[in-house]
Amino acid sequence: PTVPEHHFLAALVADRDGRKDDSRRAYQAAIVAARGDYPEAYLNLGVLERNASDFVKARAAYDAALKLRPAYPAAWLNIGKLLEAKGQPAEAEAAYQKALELDPRHANGWLYLGQLRSGLQRWADAEAALRKSMELRPGSTAAQVSLGVVYARSGRLDEAVAAYRKALEVDPRMVTAHHDLALALVKLGRTDEARQALLKALEADPGHVGSLRELAELELAARRLPEARKAVQELLDAVPGDLAGRVALAELTALEGDRTGCEAIARRLQAEVPADATLRTLLARCAAVPPATARP
Repeated sequence: PTVPEHHFLAALVADRDGRKDDSRRAYQAAIVAARGDYPEAYLNLGVLERNASDFVKARAAYDAALKLRPAYPAAWLNIGKLLEAKGQPAEAEAAYQKALELDPRHANGWLYLGQLRSGLQRWADAEAALRKSMELRPGSTAAQVSLGVVYARSGRLDEAVAAYRKALEVDPRMVTAHHDLALALVKLGRTDEARQALLKALEADPGHVGSLRELAELELAARRLPEARKAVQELLDAVPGDLAGRVALAELTALEGDRTGCEAIARRLQAEVPADATLRTLLARCAAVPPATARP
């Protein structure tokens, strides 16, 4: 019990086992056993508190780690993530840059910086940071997919498709790459390829909500009703209150010939979310289904 590393390892195990309170106590015990001189324990404690959405305690733990080890890039990176979560992108960027001043070859630092700049629509800066991350860590699928996101958001859809496919060459079961590839293909009008990408994503992760949602919309648009019902049902099983899924269910119900059922779903949704503009036309869409689709 007097060895700090034993408590630290117990904290890691408890965290992986989902026992957050036990993990927190073990990190604190490690710090006590080390007489306060354990920056790694403070860092991991900060991550645990951030994941628990206690930003004040998380920042205090990171600051304690930096007080013990001022040149600690990992602490600055985690402070950056914390500041991003709090909606402070400028401060987050400064934290990432501080980490990179301490370690210019920190691939994750460049990755986080690129992702942050992508969210700020600073496309050239984002691309430069992500390419630096890929240079330092060749074959990084996270950086490759993030580069694809930069291309997609900035309208360079063909380059986005190429970037996602390159990531999938490294990891054919990467769900986010398949999903984002599908989104880009839809925008390019290549819906059959997009459908195949979504099926690949769901093969790797049958409960991936984004892929189920996109697949349901594609199946509805193509009037593949049995396939659409399967996707919608799986989506609502995963997230019963998903608004897009419930709207898709209403449209599917109408296409299957049950306009009354569609209208009932539409009225429930309008009562629950009266401010949603997309729902205002749902009743009209229920009534507009061609009679040829009706059941006998």
